[in-house]
Amino acid sequence: ELDRSAPRGVWSAQLTVDGQEAIAGSVSWSVEDFVPERLRVQIEASEDVLRRGQSRPINVQADFLYGAPGSGLAVEAEGRLMIDPNPFPEQEGYAFGVADESFDERFFQLPGTVTDGTGAAQLSFQLPEEPQTTMPLRARMLASVADPGGRVVRENFTVPVRLNDVYLGMKPTFENRRAGQGEAVGYDVIALNANGQRVAVRGVQWQIVREDWNYDWYLDSGTWRWRRTGRDIPVDGATVNLEAGQPLRIAKDGLRDGSYR
Repeated sequence: ELDRSAPRGVWSAQLTVDGQEAIAGSVSWSVEDFVPERLRVQIEASEDVLRRGQSRPINVQADFLYGAPGSGLAVEAEGRLMIDPNPFPEQEGYAFGVADESFDERFFQLPGTVTDGTGAAQLSFQLPEEPQTTMPLRARMLASVADPGGRVVRENFTVPVRLNDVYLGMKPTFENRRAGQGEAVGYDVIALNANGQRVAVRGVQWQIVREDWNYDWYLDSGTWRWRRTGRDIPVDGATVNLEAGQPLRIAKDGLRDGSYR
């Protein structure tokens, strides 16, 4: 809670962690005189899956609270493209996308427009750039309309983004990314289309790789540092067909201690 005498303006807070150079998180907000809202903004946009190359309309309706249509008002929309943390809720426990692949959030702006005489406007939602990634994504959209005094009314919605035709999912039969020595290590593997439906895929190649790491210490300007180098050692693999019904179980026992992928 802010004190009533807090100065107007933009405030911010940062979270820092001991031993970590980068800021762990931040948030900002504005402290302003209260001005009652004058506009009611309604957004109509499909939240169905957006595929590669697709676009869809965002319909905006702005009306003043005293009844008149909000004509001649500036309309804008922006979005953030990010990894979808739960892309296929029906497939609990499955992970999708290459495990060591990273994806940085991307901010994008849609071309703005102006409301017509009835207070209506339409924006076209399409990703300006479609990244190549194995990860299921989502776009968090924010549409805004500015009233004549400059106050902005915002509405938001989320759209699943699926840029690939097929997503392979893996679910381990062990917990916490660790298996006991001699324990059978297994994964269930499924294939889904962009809408989350099970599909059959032929010629899927799988491989178990042992990650052999070496650690070297070296002296740099009077300071001891270390670096890690590694090599991949294939352990097992095959080419298989995935069915649309039951998951395919891949299992291997007799693995010695170490790191595997």
